Amino acid sequence: MGRVRIKEKSSVVPGEEGKKITLEPYEKWPLPYRGSKYSLIERRIEGKKRMVVAWKYKDFEPLYHRNDSGNPTLPKNLLRAYRKVGKRKGSFRVTPHKEVITKTKNTNGNWEAFYLGKLEGEWNFRGVDLNPDLEKLDVWDGLSFNHGEYWSVWVREGAGAKLRWSISKGVRGSSPKRRIKLYFESINTFQELTDIVRNIRPKGGGIYFNEFSHIWMNLPGTQVSSQYEHKIKSKIENWEKDEARNKNIVQKRLRETNCWPIYLGQLDEYIHGQAPRTYFEDLEPYWEKYSEKNGL
Repeated sequence: MGRVRIKEKSSVVPGEEGKKITLEPYEKWPLPYRGSKYSLIERRIEGKKRMVVAWKYKDFEPLYHRNDSGNPTLPKNLLRAYRKVGKRKGSFRVTPHKEVITKTKNTNGNWEAFYLGKLEGEWNFRGVDLNPDLEKLDVWDGLSFNHGEYWSVWVREGAGAKLRWSISKGVRGSSPKRRIKLYFESINTFQELTDIVRNIRPKGGGIYFNEFSHIWMNLPGTQVSSQYEHKIKSKIENWEKDEARNKNIVQKRLRETNCWPIYLGQLDEYIHGQAPRTYFEDLEPYWEKYSEKNGL
């Protein structure tokens, strides 16, 4: 599998009015802070304190990234990158474009996001394959919590072929406390992808993009179209019979969300071959505009 590393490499990201920004390592991250979530943590392993990368979710036993010998390890350059932005440990994100980003507190005590570089190589979390060889509509049994960047396919009038995501925030001074939600859309359109999601699940819903170009969707068993019902049922039955497949995480997802994670393929199977992008400069004007419009 080889050593995973964080390469000090620039990344081109969208800016205002469609302008492109070339972002260098350790510069402030100007885009939404989203993507697969991992943590740099300290653990005692074989009697010694060591820094390791872990995937964590609620009551699951943490999964540690391991080297080819099976020992918990760190990606090359990650610890140095953390120190460059004044951070010792804590969580980071990996975007579908393989950008590694993390947040740290500034001198005013506010959180700021920084770009650290590009992920090279593949994670090795024992028993979980994040870059599998699957067929479309297979059950996705990689990580399905805190993994992948979430987008939504809408079916309302005028939704078109763009993807969307949302963010909510409490309204300062409101009583009782209220939360408002704002929606953002992808810069590009994804006609093939939105078509297949709507064909499978006519009500639309959530999809996820991970850092290895894989896409999967949430699918409640009661919302499968008649066109796909038999195909999905057959895929699930085959997965249940295959003792080699990872059952724990999928079963947890079913218990918590009542949704099957269903594989939609890789990005290069669709027109753009690239994960969606979105952009906003500063959320405060959005909140102010919304609050003024709604009398908050």
